[in-house]
Amino acid sequence: MASGPRSAASLLGRDRVRLSDGQLDALRNLSAKQDGGVVGWISIAAARGLTDLGFADRTQSGWRITPAGVAALDLAAPPSKPASTVVPLRFSDRAAPVEP
Repeated sequence: MASGPRSAASLLGRDRVRLSDGQLDALRNLSAKQDGGVVGWISIAAARGLTDLGFADRTQSGWRITPAGVAALDLAAPPSKPASTVVPLRFSDRAAPVEP
């Protein structure tokens, strides 16, 4: 049998892998990031766990959801609480300039 990541259906179906709340939040975050959304930080521990399952991978530009991760997210239950809104930092035009 070849080694490597198993499919999301295999991992979440017959094998009944349970993702932690942190892993599910990280998957949702990575999915939103892939869709071009502004997202917050991802727990490194959760992301590493997702990488071990084949649901995410690490690139030079950060963590990325894999097709298996997208499928796992589709199979997962909806969030029990609404996702937090990330508010971008905006600088005020009225702020005093910083002098060297």
